[in-house]
Amino acid sequence: RLKNGNGYMLTTLSNNTLVNDFNRYKDPENETDVIFKNDAKESETKLRYELNQFLSDWKLSTGFNVQSSGYHNSTLDVVNNLVFSTDINFVKYGLFANITRSFINDKLDLSFGFRMDGDTFTQNDNLLSTFSPRFSASYEFATDWRVNGSVGRYYKLPPYTILGFRNDANELVNQNVDYTRSDHFVIGVE
Repeated sequence: RLKNGNGYMLTTLSNNTLVNDFNRYKDPENETDVIFKNDAKESETKLRYELNQFLSDWKLSTGFNVQSSGYHNSTLDVVNNLVFSTDINFVKYGLFANITRSFINDKLDLSFGFRMDGDTFTQNDNLLSTFSPRFSASYEFATDWRVNGSVGRYYKLPPYTILGFRNDANELVNQNVDYTRSDHFVIGVE
């Protein structure tokens, strides 16, 4: 809590790891004669800081996130005569803000926010290129009934399998890849 009682800070640290160890055998019953082997590991350690402030009738949330990302993949495909190995480590980061207020005796809630993301892997070093605005509204039109709507733009870094891909010369070929953009329009009744 903030000393003045008008808000609070929230800091989280987390880690998630995905290990995918997959094998196919010529003789699956005895697990002999490997014809395909994939050993992949994704690991992310995330730090997120959020400051929430109550300013009169407004709630303002701001913050940032930093993430250490690691990806390793070793693949052996005997049938297609393919041997592949990659190992990448990089940092993802972002900024965000959101402001919310209720009107008309708490019947109408309006919220506007944005976030921007970047990373140290791709050649995209302009946070404004991933500017993601969003707006939402909720209106109570009858007791215990609300109509909700939102519109927003979201950017996401492509999956690690794309980022870590190497050509025959062992070069990372997707460091110039763009973030995937998705525009969302949502409406519903609660």
